[in-house]
Amino acid sequence: YAGYLFVGVGHQEESHIQRIISITIRIVQLIVGPCVSILKKSEEKSTLLNGLLEVWQTLYAKEQSYLVEAVERLVVNAELSAAAVKALAAVLDKLKPANNLTPCHALFFVRNKLLALYSSRSAQELSASDVLFLNMLVEASQVKDADFMEDISLKKTPETPDEKKEDDGIELDSSDSGEFYSIPTTPSLGRNNGRVD
Repeated sequence: YAGYLFVGVGHQEESHIQRIISITIRIVQLIVGPCVSILKKSEEKSTLLNGLLEVWQTLYAKEQSYLVEAVERLVVNAELSAAAVKALAAVLDKLKPANNLTPCHALFFVRNKLLALYSSRSAQELSASDVLFLNMLVEASQVKDADFMEDISLKKTPETPDEKKEDDGIELDSSDSGEFYSIPTTPSLGRNNGRVD
């Protein structure tokens, strides 16, 4: 890509290494476009690339949607779905006057599953790979924030054995109640389904 040779070395099957290389090239295209040399100069960009590749490998191992490169939808009742779309529309409306860029899409993920998508009328449709990439960006930023918080907590004084952490009382449901949709080119919401009139 762009005159650069991407080489994969590993103990996995050749097909998996080829897939990692193709994902790497796609992520590089999305991060820096044709200016691959920026990765040598910018520690921020190269760190982002490393983080995204680590997130992709983790999600590829855990999430079926990354295994087949499709968007997994979280199916909820119509009222909750409509409320999520209205909230996303409100977010886009508030962001419009805040900067010179025109925000086009707002997405609502719940544990790597797409709950809602709202797009402005002039927005180009998102492909499934775009949605997966945005989810990877969110995951990578959460990993970075978690690492930052871990570094801060390590700097604090260690707890004595007498100190006990209080339970926050929150239990997370780990069951997978969402349905899976394989989407070849675009999220199944479509432009009209994701709009609030």
